[in-house]
Parts: sequence; structure tokens; C-alpha cells
Amino acid sequence: MTPQFGFSEILVLALLAIIVVGPKDLPVLMRNFGNFFSSLQSLGNEFKSAFAEMDASNEISEIQKEISSLKDIGNYENFLDSDIKGELLSLETELREEISPSVKKKDDSVS
Repeated sequence: MTPQFGFSEILVLALLAIIVVGPKDLPVLMRNFGNFFSSLQSLGNEFKSAFAEMDASNEISEIQKEISSLKDIGNYENFLDSDIKGELLSLETELREEISPSVKKKDDSVS
């Protein structure tokens, strides 16, 4: 829960600061507070940008891994042994032989 300050609370704090610090040193004190909070904010922004950069580099490396795995999936020679490769190649040639005569017959009947 964050504290909520109304106008009256801020006015009381300002009067208390004038009484405790004095009107002469109050501008210097407020300037120092402003510089402190400004440096604190810039430090927070620096941390935020560093974490965002780390997250982006992690995402890029994950995407590169996914791309390389997808490239490997297309190349089935990497994970098939020789028996399975031989069967796949023989099935491919059989299918091509079966398809090619039927295509030639259709071409002959069309012309």
C-alpha cells in the first residue's frame, strides 16, 4: 500500500520543512532531493534497459536454436539409420514408377 497525501498533508510538510531547515537553506535542500531522485530514476532505467537487453539476447538465441532444429528436421538423413533410408528410397522410387506410367497414359489419351 502506498501512502496517499492530500493537499493539507503536503502543506503541513512544507511548513515543517521551512521551520526545521529554514527559508535560506530550503532551496538547496530541495535541489539536492531533486538530484538524488533524478539519479535514482536514471539508475532504475539503466537496470531496466540491461534486463531488457538480456531478455532480447535470450530470445534471439532461442529463435536461432529453433531455426537450426527446423533445418535439421527437413534433412531426415541426420537421424535415420541406413536400413530406414534404404526403405524410404525404395518406396520413393516405387511410387515414382507407379505414377509415371499413369501420367503418360493420361497424356497420350488427351492428345
